[in-house]
Amino acid sequence: MICVKPTFAANRLLTEFADDEFMTRKMPLWWLCVLMVATAAALAGCDSPSPKFSGLTGHRISVDGSQFSVRHTDQDAEAVRISKELRPGRGEVVLKGAKAIELASGCRVLPTSLDGDTNYVRADIDCS
Repeated sequence: MICVKPTFAANRLLTEFADDEFMTRKMPLWWLCVLMVATAAALAGCDSPSPKFSGLTGHRISVDGSQFSVRHTDQDAEAVRISKELRPGRGEVVLKGAKAIELASGCRVLPTSLDGDTNYVRADIDCS
């Protein structure tokens, strides 16, 4: 583990942020709300698998301009869209996710099991 000693300027900045007077007088409450929303937006694009697939390695697959992180077992798979797109359609993303699952797993997606939304696609697969 590498420990980095903060510089004097960083220590001073952290101390100022910890000071109650600074938080109440110099930084209005709306600024904290903006900071929280920006943090949430930054994390929204993260590649976060469901618990069932959390221990598996994700395969990065591109399909028609959309990028997915695909994880699969022998029976099922999920694709998480990791590319930023302006208002993608649900049907379009689900079909692209199914194609990404097939490319990553080498298996056929069972069409009746296909489910998802604009960010997440799940399907049962047949690897026989």
